[in-house]
Amino acid sequence: MIFSLFLRNYKTYRGWNFIPVSNGEHFSAFVGENGVGKSSILEALDVYFNSPNSDWNYNHSVAKSGFSSTEPTICPIFIVPKSYINKSRNIYKWLEVVSQITWQLEFQQFNSSHINIASEFIKQLDRFKAENKNHEKTFFIFPLAVEKKSQRETKFSLSIFHGVSEYKEDLFEQFEIGLNDFINEARELVLELFEYIYIPSEIDFEHYTKIESNTTQSLMGTTVDEIVRKAVDEKLIKEINTNLDNFIGEVSNYLGTYEYKKPAKKQTLFNLTHLSSKIIETYFESKVLNLKSTGESTPIFHCSSGEKRKAIIDLASAFIIKSTDRRRHVILAIDEPEISLHTSSCFSQFEKLRYISSGGVQTLIATHWYGFMSAVPAGTATYIAEQDTDKKAYLIDLSRFREDIKYIKEESKGKQPASIELKNINDLVQSIIASVTSEERGWIICEGSSDKRYIEHWIGNESNVNVISIGGSKYVKKLYEYFHLALEEDRQEIKGKIFCLLDTDKKYEKYTSRTSIKQIDIKRLHNCIEKNETTLKNTNDNNFFPPTEIEDCLEPNKFIETFLFFSNVLDNVAFKELSKKMKVHIANAPSGLSLNLGHIEQKQLESFFDTDGMKTSFSKKYCELDTEKNAPVWINQIKEFLAKK
Repeated sequence: MIFSLFLRNYKTYRGWNFIPVSNGEHFSAFVGENGVGKSSILEALDVYFNSPNSDWNYNHSVAKSGFSSTEPTICPIFIVPKSYINKSRNIYKWLEVVSQITWQLEFQQFNSSHINIASEFIKQLDRFKAENKNHEKTFFIFPLAVEKKSQRETKFSLSIFHGVSEYKEDLFEQFEIGLNDFINEARELVLELFEYIYIPSEIDFEHYTKIESNTTQSLMGTTVDEIVRKAVDEKLIKEINTNLDNFIGEVSNYLGTYEYKKPAKKQTLFNLTHLSSKIIETYFESKVLNLKSTGESTPIFHCSSGEKRKAIIDLASAFIIKSTDRRRHVILAIDEPEISLHTSSCFSQFEKLRYISSGGVQTLIATHWYGFMSAVPAGTATYIAEQDTDKKAYLIDLSRFREDIKYIKEESKGKQPASIELKNINDLVQSIIASVTSEERGWIICEGSSDKRYIEHWIGNESNVNVISIGGSKYVKKLYEYFHLALEEDRQEIKGKIFCLLDTDKKYEKYTSRTSIKQIDIKRLHNCIEKNETTLKNTNDNNFFPPTEIEDCLEPNKFIETFLFFSNVLDNVAFKELSKKMKVHIANAPSGLSLNLGHIEQKQLESFFDTDGMKTSFSKKYCELDTEKNAPVWINQIKEFLAKK
């Protein structure tokens, strides 16, 4: 995958610029104000992968100063699982050396003119290493740049990493190869491993969606020519040639002093390529993508702009995820996937992109719709801002985007990022309101990403229900108030339902919610000691003991099995001892009541879940082990609310 990117003098990126792209997850979005250079990143990568020798869109400074002092450069940093490459290959051995150097880089190793920009990369690298303890054993990491030396000359290099002398010295010392040998092999490897598919904001939809187009064939992972060749028996081609030769011979005999032949000595035979091209021309040329709806088909060129945009994502989703024998790993880049869409459709569009990325496809988007920050639980957003005469890019982890935004505000002394949280909530609220006033769709708004995962696991394939984690009880309450404020006067227009779910926190704050719109409800999870079950309480109910989070509402046997897995993985003595004390004391009660832990054990369990990322990891493993998917009673109550007319 593309981990990060250095750009120099490409379009609006003047001088050297560093853009962090990923934290190891496959979803990455680029956000920022108009004209800041979001689309330029996707375009630059398209040039890098698909047309490095074409004319580039340089920064205007190149025309003024010339190439020699301002060489436009596109330099991605790749992270590749070692399992992708055969160990017996030279490039595997060479990457062991290059990767080890890269993992251990410090900014002081770079040339003095590059130290500032290199330190940004080192910061991202250190964060990745801290979150991936086995990074050196699992992944290769390496830079590979393309530079424009002149209008006609393009060269691959290590760019600013060339100043790190260890690359050249260690490769020669261990393998007696030059840096160019590695660079050439690395370029071949990148083309072998990755396929970059770029869908710009303005495209010819009819052409892009035709099955024989380059884009569609790339999405399919195969070519129409390959499909035709598999369908045609080689014996048929030989028979056709034999029969045609016989026919020409008979004609020549009949004509006597005349014959049909090619002027050249070598006579052309009919081959599979000829047949394939004619089949593609005659069979596929007239076929266009059609939208099926209520028994009718509408050609894509007759659809609205929004429907066309949705069709592109639907094609990508269908072809990429379902093609299991793909030779290369796809990097899908889409500029403004929300363009021309009705507000109510934005969320579902990004849900499809999340689905694509969850299938292991690195998905890069440039967007103005900030609602995705709450809709996509795993991935990154790169916020790009103008800073004086330069650009500054900040990486935001979507699983903790509020904390990262707070950190960025502190680092930039309040200058960045501009209103990003407000835009996130506004875009999301508008999308949900537009949805519930136009269709019978249910929405569940919960606090954290682990809540979202459990709820989606239990509700199963409910295609008309969306689940969103918003990042804490404060924001769930905020959204609930916004919904009421927006829909108070138009309640008769509401067709869908919204259910907001809160935890019962230790620091309980009584919240009296409005109840004037029956299609919108808010409740809090609470383990009832008297009934030994999880209930949905009104937010103004005074019964707030014991504190209850979703981890307290799980099936106890599966909870113990999941905890045992992590206590072994973490190799923590205290957690292992705690796992021995975990027993189901009360049958059919939720985990928080059934395990009957003492005060000390309860504190240890809280410490376990306070481990960074543990709630997310625990929820993934629990859902994996819970194959029966027995939904708790309170989930069924939420489903009944959403389904009730």
